[in-house]
Amino acid sequence: MKRLLSLVLALILLAGVSVASAKEVTFETAYFTLTLPSGWEVENESEKADEDLEFLGVCYENRSKFMAIFAYLVYYEDLKDISLWDADDSQLEVYAQAVLEDYADDNPEWIDTIMVGSIPFILIHAEDEDGEYLYADTMTNGYAIQLEAMILDDDFEKQYPITEGDLALFQSIIETFQPVT
Repeated sequence: MKRLLSLVLALILLAGVSVASAKEVTFETAYFTLTLPSGWEVENESEKADEDLEFLGVCYENRSKFMAIFAYLVYYEDLKDISLWDADDSQLEVYAQAVLEDYADDNPEWIDTIMVGSIPFILIHAEDEDGEYLYADTMTNGYAIQLEAMILDDDFEKQYPITEGDLALFQSIIETFQPVT
């Protein structure tokens, strides 16, 4: 009986260690949080490039070929009266077309509008001279939260093609978006 109790206790402790090691990671900024799968790394030191652009950090998988998501906050004075967070479908369509026009040099394709509660993210797939990437954007009162995802090598230099699995992973991460209140 003692042996059985010891075995059960050992299994419970082992299960607790497995659960703890599979813990999700949180990417926190001053404006929002994202929940990431276990094993991801986060570098969230904010850095203002200028008064209209702030780099919020990067999060990435801890592997030799991995997804990295770069986060930015960009202010557009001419869009200060626009908030997608209470926009109707036609306003979302107009905004999505504007995003596609902004990225016209990268041959963008509008993939979807992802709704996170009442917050919409415009999701596009594009390709620049470095390779393919995914881009998600939401806007409120002229402030755009922009997330760019790409598949990189361990030197952050070579970009790889985006797969359906990569797209699904990026979408699932966007769906964890929580604004800081």
